[in-house]
This record gives sequence, C-alpha cells and structure tokens, in this order.
Amino acid sequence: MRLLVIIIIIFLVFALAITAKSFLINPYYDTELISPLAKNQVSSNTNGYVNNNSMATPSIITPTPTIPPIITPTPSPSQSPEPTTKEEKAEFVEVYVTYYGWHDNDPPGNKIAYPKKYYNEAIHDTTGGTGTYTDPITFASDKDLFEVGTILYVPYIKKYIVMEDQCSTCEENWDNGKKHIDIWMSSNDDNEDKLYDCQEYWTRSKTKIEINPPKNREVNLAPLFDKENG
Repeated sequence: MRLLVIIIIIFLVFALAITAKSFLINPYYDTELISPLAKNQVSSNTNGYVNNNSMATPSIITPTPTIPPIITPTPSPSQSPEPTTKEEKAEFVEVYVTYYGWHDNDPPGNKIAYPKKYYNEAIHDTTGGTGTYTDPITFASDKDLFEVGTILYVPYIKKYIVMEDQCSTCEENWDNGKKHIDIWMSSNDDNEDKLYDCQEYWTRSKTKIEINPPKNREVNLAPLFDKENG
C-alpha cells in the first residue's frame, strides 16, 4: 500500500515538473490561444519570446467588384403634340364667295334657316353681325359642307362669318364638289339696285378662307354696304 502511494506521489511530482518547465520556457505566450498557423511561425529564440517580424502575414485577396455596363436608353423620336387650340388647327380652303341681302333672301327679309332659338350652335336669331369673332356675320351654305355654327375668317374683307342660313345654290354646287358660301350683306328694303351692284363687286369666284380661325385676326368694322345711303 505504501509503495502505491509513493508511486502516485512520484508521478504527480514529475507531472508538476514538466508543467513548470513549459512555463519557464515561454512565460509570456499562451500557445493554446493562437491559431495553428501562428504556432508554426513562432521563432526558436533562446530567450523564449515570439519574433513578431518572422510571422508571415496572410495575404488578403479583395475581390474586384463587377460593375454592370451602363446602358443608355435610346431616346424615342420626339413627336409633335396634337394641336389643341383653334389657332393650331387653322387651315385654309378655296371657296366660291357670293353675297345676298334683303331683296334676294328667300323669303325677302332678314330671316334665317338656323336661328339661335332652334340651334344652340348659331349666334343670331335673324341675319346680322359686325364681322368680329364674337359677333360674326351670318352666311349661308350647305350644312353638309359647313355645320351650323361654324366660324370662318374671310381675309379679303377682313371679317369673321358664321354658318346660320341655307343656300339652295350652294347645296347644288356642293353636290358637284364645289365649295360655295353666300354672305349676308347688311341691308333693308331700300336701294335694291345699289345692293345688287355691291354684291357683284365683292363676289369672288375663288378665294381662300380660314377654317377654325384664331380670335385675333384683323377686322375691318366698316360695313360692305351702306344700307342707309346705298
């Protein structure tokens, strides 16, 4: 029994001696706390210190980021905006222009076929107008050619006109493909012959008029016929 105890004590002393020797060799370096790679890099200096200069620095490879190519979108061809105002939609057409007055109206007088009281698009209840945009002069035509309420501008007389009356001759001409308008000439029951002369003077077999005109066209407010003096 004593022999067993003595053997155990000798074993413990021997183990303690080995442990103490390892601390004396490297008292400042805990090899259990460093990675296996770092352990292999420890220098065998006799003083027991780690030679930091001899440790290999692992190389760090930084991946180069892949930059996607910049794609510049191809611009679509610009398109002209659709016209939205009457001025942008303005167009000219050639028409045959005649005039009518009190005496050659059917029946004679100042009645019109499409008065305001029956047609909201019209402006007047009888023939009239001064030629401005807000008060255009009545004209007659085929309503299949120009709808009731259509406003035109006639450059050679510098006046606006509005479709409010029927013209049988205009309808016949339009059936044959000829555009014809008949403009009211301010008149009364006097000066019939002079009225006809004035109508003939202003008649044009072909002239350009403007459809969908803007409001700012030049206007001559002088009447085409002086109904008081002829």
